[in-house]
Amino acid sequence: QLKRLGLFVILCSGLIFSAQRTPAQNLSSPLERKLTVAFQNTPLPEVLKVLSEKARVHFIYNNRLLDSTVTVSKSFRNESLAKILDDIFTETDIRYLAQTGGKIVLTRAAAVKKKYGRIKGRVVNRVTGEGLPDANILLPGLPFGTASNQRGYFELILPVGQYDLQVSVIGYEKRTRKNIEVKAGKVTYLTIRLQPTVLKMPEVAVHSTREVLPQHMQVEPSVITFSRERLISIPTVGEPDLFRAIQTLPGVSAPNDYSNELYIRGGNADQNLILLDGAVVYNPYHLFGLAGAFNPDIVEQVNLSLGGFSARYGDRLSSVIDVRTLNRSSQKVEGFGNFSLMSSKLTLFNQVTPRFAWMLSARRTYHDFAAKLFVGQTVPYYFYDLYGKIIYRPGEHDLFFISGFFSRDQFSNIDKKRGGEVNGPLFVQTDRIPEDQGYFGRKESTLFWDNIITSLHWQHQFSPGNHLHLLISQSNNPSDFAVDERFWPAANASAETRDFVKRLNESAQQFTNLNGDVGLRDRSARGDLTFRMAGGHTISLGAGGSQIRLRYVWQDLFNEIDQNHIVVFFDKVPGDFSFRRDLWQVFSYVEDTWRISERLTIRTGLRLTKRSFHRNWSLAPRFNLKYHLFTSTELRFAYGRFFQGLATSLEEGQLHFMPLFFPAEKPMPLEKSDHLIVGITLLRKPWSLKVDAYYKHFSGLLKAKTSTPEFKQGSGQAYGMEISLKKPGDRLNFEMNYALSYSRRRFDGVTYFTSFDQRHVFSLFGNYALGKDWQLNFRWVLSSGRPFTPDPVLFADRVFDPLTGEWIETGFVTSITKNELERKNRARFPIYHRMDLMLMKRVQKRGWTIIPYIQVLNVYFRRNVLFYDWDLQANSTVKRNTFPMMPLVPTFGVSVEF
Repeated sequence: QLKRLGLFVILCSGLIFSAQRTPAQNLSSPLERKLTVAFQNTPLPEVLKVLSEKARVHFIYNNRLLDSTVTVSKSFRNESLAKILDDIFTETDIRYLAQTGGKIVLTRAAAVKKKYGRIKGRVVNRVTGEGLPDANILLPGLPFGTASNQRGYFELILPVGQYDLQVSVIGYEKRTRKNIEVKAGKVTYLTIRLQPTVLKMPEVAVHSTREVLPQHMQVEPSVITFSRERLISIPTVGEPDLFRAIQTLPGVSAPNDYSNELYIRGGNADQNLILLDGAVVYNPYHLFGLAGAFNPDIVEQVNLSLGGFSARYGDRLSSVIDVRTLNRSSQKVEGFGNFSLMSSKLTLFNQVTPRFAWMLSARRTYHDFAAKLFVGQTVPYYFYDLYGKIIYRPGEHDLFFISGFFSRDQFSNIDKKRGGEVNGPLFVQTDRIPEDQGYFGRKESTLFWDNIITSLHWQHQFSPGNHLHLLISQSNNPSDFAVDERFWPAANASAETRDFVKRLNESAQQFTNLNGDVGLRDRSARGDLTFRMAGGHTISLGAGGSQIRLRYVWQDLFNEIDQNHIVVFFDKVPGDFSFRRDLWQVFSYVEDTWRISERLTIRTGLRLTKRSFHRNWSLAPRFNLKYHLFTSTELRFAYGRFFQGLATSLEEGQLHFMPLFFPAEKPMPLEKSDHLIVGITLLRKPWSLKVDAYYKHFSGLLKAKTSTPEFKQGSGQAYGMEISLKKPGDRLNFEMNYALSYSRRRFDGVTYFTSFDQRHVFSLFGNYALGKDWQLNFRWVLSSGRPFTPDPVLFADRVFDPLTGEWIETGFVTSITKNELERKNRARFPIYHRMDLMLMKRVQKRGWTIIPYIQVLNVYFRRNVLFYDWDLQANSTVKRNTFPMMPLVPTFGVSVEF
């Protein structure tokens, strides 16, 4: 039914488009746009109104310039706007001048005879150096003006003279540049730097930020965007974290307090397309998912689509998380840093010349030092990451930049052993064993896993609304691990000791030593072209391809980890494994965003993909609709079909370590999902209310059934509703969210709830300005318990079933069999709730901003359940032990900006 509905919607939209569209022109100047119009005794002001609507231009003139008694009776068929204006004004003294931004200035013929010059400039954020779109550029008292384009550039054609230029943008201080001289035939270049607004109230400072959605996300119903300022305001362990911030959103959940994994609207964690500067990120986590791979200080803005996303995105079933990094620049070196109990980081940026800028960011944790300081034990683990970016602007229409990201998680530990003679005393202190007797041992454990991401971009703007973006990227995730245990006898060791050492080495080789090399490399290239056409159409099309190499090899992986709690690589991991594949995939897409009227916009799209490991092409239709019911009420709808070629197989455990992607190789069908989403937004300043309802159907889902791995496939569904209420204010800003959701899977004829199924989730978070630059950030979450599988517990000759509370008598417990799916997730943990608080103060001294902060996680020490375990008591009863999630955790630190 979903397939028929989707094809029907796409077909109907295509028919409407074909029947009602006007001739399409991709023209750099509005004066060249072709129009077909007819006028019969139409007053001149009405003629300009019609031309303005059809050509999508704005006429600027003094009302006294036009004589309303003058009428026009002419017909034009497929004529340029310039030809039409020349014909209409031929018997008048009115002339016209084209400005940027689709503006046309009307003036007297005598004024046109004057000599003219140009003002070219750019409006930028003084703090970040980023271009500001849609800035209003006015000349007070004169009928001239324009607006900046999407990258902040503007142009004015003016008679020779001196002018005052007034520039304003919502969220920024207005600025006026005085006495700008325009010379005949010359170009005057300007850079207008605007300061983000700081609204000073009694003992209150509210810092304004501006979050702008990309054009291709402006029609979708379930899109959320937030900036670095929002990321750093949410309490989290040690330091701000991108994925912890996303977990606060309705429809997004995590498996527990420790994991950063994202389960969005019933989809698995691997079904989210995560992009950093356009490059695909396959492993976006550090340390079992406890922390996100990205330093939030490099983030300019995150655009999150919870479903029904654009045809330019593919190969994922659930969502898109598009991370845009900073484009900050400054004439001197500036930056910011953060120092806390768990890590330190520093970010620097500088604009060397008007065309060249750079940014560099670094972070390192010191779990290894902190553990020794506070616990008295050494933890041989830490991670660090580096990010660099070079930006080059050869002109106002071109932008080149290259970015690189490198992170490494490092674990390294050495244990030394010393033993005496085998035939000697049983217990001897190691420092009393003679140097030439006994034996020595050394166990070295090493593990590292990297994220190496590079991307090269070229962005070119042909004219406002018409632009090209080319991208080449590589994402590489190499990992190596090894355990090497060796023993050797002392110089004068006895024959018995030497024989014992030999057996120790044999045992270590069989049960302890292991080595592995695991890696995924993705090399991609793509191009995206967007251009505007007549009739309100904006066409986007693109194509690209990827070459993907998978190398998963290890030997003697004697897995002593309980897979019920920590899953390494994938479910049912074997001791020896070798999997090597070289894959490729190519795609193309086309998308039409049609603004039918001021109220109604629809977007139709189609994505076509071919994969080397699958025999069929995948055809994915997309449809979005946005309709303004009233000025403050907006209705949105989305349908889409999505395919995924590479997926993980992880259903077990509370923590996942280094999940591996596998292809859905023929003859298996690809993983597939269909989305239906309806949303409504109500705006009543300062309040905003958003309600979304969704339904997803999944098919072809992968699940490992053997350790080969050999996969079986299943289906699933997810549906629910989300409500979000926001209220910004001078002192109190808060957001309340509620989500009702259902998430099921079906394998081998058995349907069960997923481990991340949460029926109800309510959250409240925000901040309160206490005065004197103090601010309190808060977050409280209340949710239903998650499902879990209460596996039978084996004791000697009996088995206890936690699901029923019954004992199963058996003399051969290893022969017990049970249908795992029949029991899967049949119980639920108790209700979850937690409060986090963060107190911070902003201090400004000599151009520096210093922000000390204290935060407390799980303020009232709620013992939320991570998992249960059972012990047999002396009286033959069973005691249930609770392993809790995060305890009360106080931390402190300081951030600096300079």
